[in-house]
Amino acid sequence: MNPRKPTKEEKNEVVEYLLANDYKDDKSERENVEGYVENAAIAVFDEYVTGGPGYSGKVMVVVYDGGTNQTETYSWNSLDGKIRRDVTIHEA
Repeated sequence: MNPRKPTKEEKNEVVEYLLANDYKDDKSERENVEGYVENAAIAVFDEYVTGGPGYSGKVMVVVYDGGTNQTETYSWNSLDGKIRRDVTIHEA
């Protein structure tokens, strides 16, 4: 279960998710969010499976450049294929 780098499409999915849920979708905010995602350390696990009944599929871990305490984990809904944020850690 080795990670890989995200595709441009996967990065764009994170940007669109953040704009829809956490930021205003205007030109200035879009540029900021695109910069946050571009500068982040991102790993994608294509075949992640939980230890028991649960999730099986692609998972993305994003560590923003502000520090290791600024981390988010995403997965893709098996019903509609859309990205969703499962975990957010933004401690000071």
